[in-house]
Amino acid sequence: MEIRRFDVWSVSKMMAVMYAILGFLVGLIYAFFLFLFGAAAAASGDEGAGAAVAVMGGLGVGVVILFPILYGLLGLIGGALSTWLYNVLAGRLGGVRFEVTGAGAASH
Repeated sequence: MEIRRFDVWSVSKMMAVMYAILGFLVGLIYAFFLFLFGAAAAASGDEGAGAAVAVMGGLGVGVVILFPILYGLLGLIGGALSTWLYNVLAGRLGGVRFEVTGAGAASH
C-alpha cells in the first residue's frame, strides 16, 4: 500500500491542534521559570522587587496564552506547506509505502 496524497486541510488542522498543545506545555514551562525569577526578585529585598514580580507574573500568564496561539498558527501554516509539498513530490516520486499487519488487516 502507498500513501499518494493527503488532504491539506485535514493535516493542517491536526498539526495546528498538536502544536497548540505543545505551545501550551512550553508556555507552562516558561511561566514556571518566570514565576521563579519573580520570586527570586521578591526574596532579594530590592526596592524594585514588587515591580519585577508583577512583570514576571504578567509575562508568565502572557506566554501561557500567547504560545498556544503562535504555535497553533505555525502548525497550521507548516502543516499546509509540508502537506502540499508531500503531495507534489509523491505525485512525481511515488508516495510512502506502508504495510498493515495484525487483526483486521487487509491481505493481498
